[in-house]
Amino acid sequence: MANSNQLSTQQFQLLLGVCYIAFSLSQLASVPIIAMLGVYRPAALSCILLGIAGLTLCAANDAVLFSMAFLAMFAVNGIGANATRVALREANSDQGFKRILAWASGIVEVKQIAMPALVGIVAATFGWRWALVMLVLPVLMIGLWLSLAQRGQRTDTTAKVAQASNWRNIMMTPAFFMPTLSAASFQVSFAPAAARLPFFLSDTTGFDPVSAGLTLSCASGLVAAGMFLSGCLAPRRSSRNLIGIGIMVVFAGLSCMLAGTYFGTPYAIAGLILVQAAFGFIIIPCSADAIDATPSERVKASALFGFIQPIVGGLAVALAGRIPGTEVFISATMTFTSLCLLVFLLGCHVRMSRRFQPST
Repeated sequence: MANSNQLSTQQFQLLLGVCYIAFSLSQLASVPIIAMLGVYRPAALSCILLGIAGLTLCAANDAVLFSMAFLAMFAVNGIGANATRVALREANSDQGFKRILAWASGIVEVKQIAMPALVGIVAATFGWRWALVMLVLPVLMIGLWLSLAQRGQRTDTTAKVAQASNWRNIMMTPAFFMPTLSAASFQVSFAPAAARLPFFLSDTTGFDPVSAGLTLSCASGLVAAGMFLSGCLAPRRSSRNLIGIGIMVVFAGLSCMLAGTYFGTPYAIAGLILVQAAFGFIIIPCSADAIDATPSERVKASALFGFIQPIVGGLAVALAGRIPGTEVFISATMTFTSLCLLVFLLGCHVRMSRRFQPST
């Protein structure tokens, strides 16, 4: 895509960085939009606008139009992400939200296993533009269907109270900042592991594209399995227990990375994959707890949570790039830091729970 629109690799990477910032900021910008339209209409409109931006991307023949359409896709996706999170929470209990969020995320991860191969076949046969059309048309159709389904319905209650809360009050509430900090701490290890695994496979291990692709597919499959398992355990396990399981998975990943320095790259690969597999056990319950607020606070809490995670992940990837050493050493350093933060925050959570537990 970049080559077709006269963008160099460096320019395209810079564009990606700007797009991730836009995705984060647009989640904050979604609050007044949800306040005006409710949670369901912005979710539908984001699908429609995402489809239109994607089709514009297909028709683009110059770098400026391509960049604007690409940036717009990330921006409207951020608005839709926040609206969808809040809509799912509104329609489910706390445990039900954890389950459906975990399963939905798992389905998306499963789709990522087969989608690269399918898109690659279409792109090789008809070109990348038709491959992109294949991806965005279903999104556009879903947006149109949601818009028609919401026609004539009144604005939901969330829209009326979305601006009644104070940002500072939300950020200072332990029920919000503890799970948000825990999720951000996990991003310190997850984001660098996910970003470095493809380069580790191609540059360090010397895997050919087919072997690297199969390994990445296995990684996505294990991440999806963790999400599905987290969804199954959510009705019977507390968030603290799920996060504890996630911490053990991260510790297993760190142990494999350290073993890889002595016993070879297969252990290091397993470690990088295991760290990512903890996603469902940590991010899902943290997300549910962070937005488990009153209707007047839920939209802003969800926006803040969605803003902080990619920002921390991006900074972690950038920081990892400044650490000298091998890929395994860098990933192990970030994972150890993340693990220490997670254990510390979990201990704080336990102490706070005991402190505010009513005496008998």
